[in-house]
Amino acid sequence: MRRTVWYFGIVLACCLIAVPIFSQSLDAQSELRLGIAAYQKYAYKQAATHFERAIAIDPNLVEAHFYLGLSCDAMYRPAEDSDGEENGNWAKCALREYNKVLALNPSHEDALKNQAFLLFNLARWDDSERSYRAAAALDPNDPEPLYMLSVLDLQRSFCLRAEKRDALHLSPTQSLIDRSECNQLRTENLPRVEEGIALLEKVLKLVDDPDAADYMAFLYAERAEIQCGNRAAYLADLVKADQWAARGHKSRSMRKIEPNRLRWAPAPPPLPPVGTSLGSLED
Repeated sequence: MRRTVWYFGIVLACCLIAVPIFSQSLDAQSELRLGIAAYQKYAYKQAATHFERAIAIDPNLVEAHFYLGLSCDAMYRPAEDSDGEENGNWAKCALREYNKVLALNPSHEDALKNQAFLLFNLARWDDSERSYRAAAALDPNDPEPLYMLSVLDLQRSFCLRAEKRDALHLSPTQSLIDRSECNQLRTENLPRVEEGIALLEKVLKLVDDPDAADYMAFLYAERAEIQCGNRAAYLADLVKADQWAARGHKSRSMRKIEPNRLRWAPAPPPLPPVGTSLGSLED
């Protein structure tokens, strides 16, 4: 009899311990569901409150961290639109939560891509590139990281070339290809430009996107500017740049309604009129 009472007491104690744990799990999931419902209604601050409550109950709830990151990210505005401490805090919150997601699940591709795009908007290009390369390794056929890596390649090569041109006091119509400084610039920029071209070729096999064609035009124009001492290659790249610009223009004009740009597709710089060379105008 005493043994039976003892056994019953142990079972009852276990049940009493288990109930709060089970209840906490339900509470965390309930807060997560409420947060997602608010997020879908664009009530981001309300959503963030629910996700924070879910995390307080269950710190390892990956989706609560992810959705809190998304909510903070949605409230962040790039510096050109809004600045101030609160705006910066939203960006910090989003990055913190994406990092927590990746600490719990390093293969969370959406967290990687959202983190990378936010870092891109913060002009933290090295960090953005690392995240996009990690995402591309997870899914080599996802056009998003491939596209964004090509954008980063173009931006870096363009900035470096612009700095060199400024240092040489070149006019907009003067080319670098006959300058002695061209060879060093080619060594630094050619791997980036050729990677960008190869990445966009793959992107355009996966999606028909006029912005990708426009970026391809600019990458060929960039390569033209580092065809050091080789005027034939320089002119051939400018022809290709014009062809890609025309392709992007045609693809865009054939669409009756301009589709919403994907969140990961920054618009390329304004293109010159079709038929106008993207490179140097000076022979």
